[in-house]
Amino acid sequence: MIYDGGSRSDAARFASVTLQIVRDWVVKFNEFGPDGLINSKAPGSSSKLSIEQWQRLLEVVEAGPMPAIDGVVRWRLVDRAQCSRNCV
Repeated sequence: MIYDGGSRSDAARFASVTLQIVRDWVVKFNEFGPDGLINSKAPGSSSKLSIEQWQRLLEVVEAGPMPAIDGVVRWRLVDRAQCSRNCV
């Protein structure tokens, strides 16, 4: 709508969003073109585990707990945090 000369307010009503969202879309469109309107993953914080640690964690989780050593028959998050084996 805006590209064809309509107002931002009309575009916001048409899309059922706030005027601020339309403004954000316009800024993204002006900076990156139509591809700027495609949602991308938010950057977030970087992982605290290395790739090797992630792989080791995956192996331990897939193997499951050892009841005699770990004291549980299935993993819960709290169990993983208190793992007695050389987990991660």
